[in-house]
Amino acid sequence: MTGGRTPRRSIVFGGATVLTVLIVLCMACLSLMGLSRARADHRIAQRAAETVRSYYEAEAAVETALSVLSVHATATPDAVGSAMADAAQSLGVQAEYDAASRLLTISADAGAQGMLVAQLQLSAQGRDTAAKVISYRIQSREDAQIDTTLPVYQE
Repeated sequence: MTGGRTPRRSIVFGGATVLTVLIVLCMACLSLMGLSRARADHRIAQRAAETVRSYYEAEAAVETALSVLSVHATATPDAVGSAMADAAQSLGVQAEYDAASRLLTISADAGAQGMLVAQLQLSAQGRDTAAKVISYRIQSREDAQIDTTLPVYQE
């Protein structure tokens, strides 16, 4: 001890300490960004799973309604069309049969995607009734409504 003074010890912040603090802060930011991304990916996966589930439920309902065709295949196309429309509606699926064109349209709710629409053309082949699938598609709910607010052509 020189001069009766005690040496003071102070904490020295060197370059290594500053670098360590910056690395820890960067790692914390990166981990928070990774957590945020994982949550977003989880939400997207949940929505995709719900979309697929609702599509397959709609498809199962439509296919169950179409299975009536094999039961009534020996009847006339009009009788088959009416029976299939009635069976589809009893399953909770929308169905229409147009006797003039022999077109059967079956629609089932496919969740957020819209409606699963199957159209069949019924025809008589000998004593049996045959069905030809005209379309089997997802129809968006927005496509079902025509927008008339924008006059595209006027005379």
